[in-house]
Amino acid sequence: MKTKDRGFTLIELLIAMVVGLVVLAAAYGIFTYQNKTLLAQEKMAAVYQNARIAMDMMIRDISMAGYNHRETGSMLPRCTNALVTAGTPCAGITAANATSISLTMDVDDDDGTGVPDGDRDDANENITYDLYTSDGVKVLGRKSSTSASHQPAVEYVDSLGFVYEDSAGNPTTDLANIARVKITIRTRAAAPDPEYTDPNFGDHYRRYTLTSYAIPRNLAMNTTTATTSAATTATTTSTTTATTTATTTATTSATTTATTTATTTATTSATTTATTTATATSTTSTTTIPTGVEVTTSVSSTVKKATTTIDVLVTYADGRKAKTIKLCTQVDAGGAACTAPAVPSYSASAPYTSTGAFTYTNPAGNGKVVSYWFVIVDEYDNEQTSDKKSFTTTN
Repeated sequence: MKTKDRGFTLIELLIAMVVGLVVLAAAYGIFTYQNKTLLAQEKMAAVYQNARIAMDMMIRDISMAGYNHRETGSMLPRCTNALVTAGTPCAGITAANATSISLTMDVDDDDGTGVPDGDRDDANENITYDLYTSDGVKVLGRKSSTSASHQPAVEYVDSLGFVYEDSAGNPTTDLANIARVKITIRTRAAAPDPEYTDPNFGDHYRRYTLTSYAIPRNLAMNTTTATTSAATTATTTSTTTATTTATTTATTSATTTATTTATTTATTSATTTATTTATATSTTSTTTIPTGVEVTTSVSSTVKKATTTIDVLVTYADGRKAKTIKLCTQVDAGGAACTAPAVPSYSASAPYTSTGAFTYTNPAGNGKVVSYWFVIVDEYDNEQTSDKKSFTTTN
């Protein structure tokens, strides 16, 4: 039986080969494109990761700036321009530059137990972030103390920038007013990408810019107590001179030339001749509020007076100012009454005091015990209440 053996013709083979080559070329093109895309994504992932690691690290440390809490013992004051210039140890931001930042805190002791010890000289208590160059590569460096060398945090950092803002969001150079820090960091790929040209720099490096904010919340709470003394001397004369000197003692008593009252009583029992009128005496008391603001008050004479002038002087160790002050009073065991908030005068130079004067109408009757205290709101809207003091009317 005769059969017919048939195969592919030369034309059919050529056509099949051409189609196969086209398919192979397309597959190779897709593979090459996907491979390049994958490599580019890996490079950008490293760029993104570097920026985020650097940002997280800086935000963590800056947010802890000024941490300064101790159950007992003295604490560091919040850093101000004056304290930093004088070289006084303090807690907070110590250098607020456009391309670097330095900050301090008290988080550890000399033995590394994690208990604050009242200084900023232990590991990771005096931190600086800035850029330096290592082997031709820009690196974000972190110093853990003033004597430490740079420790690389992230490599291939093009630029680093800081903007310091107050509580209203306005740029500030005053260390005492810094409420938040705007951080901008730009990282780049380790190797160039020949297929890419940066539109701003004209090279072949891929870059990524990240901006975020760090809020050093401890700076609004970190205040410490300073101690000042206040003394007033009042003299009155007629044909004979009667002099009364009031000083502040450990029990806040008012001392006169004849008698001493033991409960901060602003009265006078000075012995004078018949031609002498004792009409001007004063007491001064200093009260330290636990939050760190010092309040000094001065009460004018209450002898045969319809009104009493109560002066107040507020001093914050970190130099902030008092925004408003209210005088609150209570007669004997009656109800309390407060004045409307008053805006005090502020001295922008050391010791950075806020002062105010209140005129109080004395209650009718003799021997009334008037208790008084102040409600103070600082420029960051933190409210403090001073301890109660009192005086006895003799009108």
